[in-house]
Amino acid sequence: MEKIFHVFVSSTYSDLIEERKKVSEAVAKAGYVAEGMEIFPASSQKQMSFIERVIDRCDYYILILAGRYGSLAEDGLSYTEKEFLHAKSMGIPVLAFIRNDLENLPINKIEEDLENKQRLSTFIDSLKNESMVDFWANPDELSTKALAALSQARVTFEGVGWIRADTAASNEILNDINNLRKENEELRSIISAAKQPPIFDNINLAGLDEEFIIHFESKPRVGGSNVRKTPRTSSMTWRAILAAIGPQFRTPSNTSGISSSLDSVLRKVANLSAETNITIDMADKQRILMQMEALGMMRAATYNLKNGGHEVFHQLTNQGLAHMLRENVVKSADDAAIALE
Repeated sequence: MEKIFHVFVSSTYSDLIEERKKVSEAVAKAGYVAEGMEIFPASSQKQMSFIERVIDRCDYYILILAGRYGSLAEDGLSYTEKEFLHAKSMGIPVLAFIRNDLENLPINKIEEDLENKQRLSTFIDSLKNESMVDFWANPDELSTKALAALSQARVTFEGVGWIRADTAASNEILNDINNLRKENEELRSIISAAKQPPIFDNINLAGLDEEFIIHFESKPRVGGSNVRKTPRTSSMTWRAILAAIGPQFRTPSNTSGISSSLDSVLRKVANLSAETNITIDMADKQRILMQMEALGMMRAATYNLKNGGHEVFHQLTNQGLAHMLRENVVKSADDAAIALE
C-alpha cells in the first residue's frame, strides 16, 4: 500500500519567502505533501495552536534559518523556534538548513536587535548539536539539499504516512476476508477431526437409539462358594447406556467406570436385590467404550500408571457431554405436558 507523507516547511516569514517556495515545490514534485503557514505566518498564540495541530499530522519537519530570529511569542521565543520545539517534542524528524554566509546578507534580512541576534545564535548552536543540519547559499541549493535529506530521512526514520480512505477500507476488508478464511480453515479442521474416521464409511454403525444386549452374571452376596452365578442379559439402547455411564466419564475412566454405573441399572432391570453382585462381561464393557468412541461420544487417550505401564482411558467429548446432560437433566413440567398431548 502506497503511503503519502506530509512535510512541514518552517522558517521566518518575509525574509525567506522564495526559499520556502522552492523547497515546497521540490517536496511536492517528489510526491510529498508540503505543509506551511503561507496564508498567515505565525504571529499570535492562537495561530500557534493551529500550527501545532498541522505539525502533529506531519511526518517530517524542515526548518530553514537565515539572518532573522522572527516574531516573538509571550515567552520570549520566536514562533519559528516554538514550531521546532513542538516538532521535536512530538518525535518528528527535524531537517534543519542554515544560511552559511549570514555576514553577506542585506541589512533588511539581518536582525538589528542585539538580544534577537543572541537568541538566533543560541538557536543555531542548539540545532547543530541536536538535529540533522546542512548549510545553503541560494534557494536552488537549498531545495536540492532539502530533498536529498528528506529521502535519506525516509530510510532512517520511516514516517507513519497517510493512505486514501477508500484504499484503507479496501485493505481492511481484504484483511477481514483473510482472517475469516483462516478461521474457516481452522473450523473445517475441527469439524473434520470430530467426524467419524474413514474406517466407518462403509459400516452401518448402530446409532444411539438402537439396542445392545449386555451380558452379565448375578450372584447373591451370601451363601458361600456353593452358590452358582446366574448368566443374564439385558437390552439397552446406546442412548440409555450413555445416560447411565456418562457421569463417570466426565473425567478419564476405564472399564471400571462402566461397572460402577451400570451395575445398579442392570440390578433394577433384572429385579435383583441390593444384596446381589453383578459382573458385566468384560468383552461387552470394552465394546461399549469402542462404540461410544466410534459414535463420537467419547475419546480415548493413553495414560501412564503410577506403578508402571500404561492404560487406555476414555472421556466424554463435548458432543457426548451434551447428549448425556440432555438425558439426565430434569425436564420442565410444561415440556412433559406438551409431550402427553
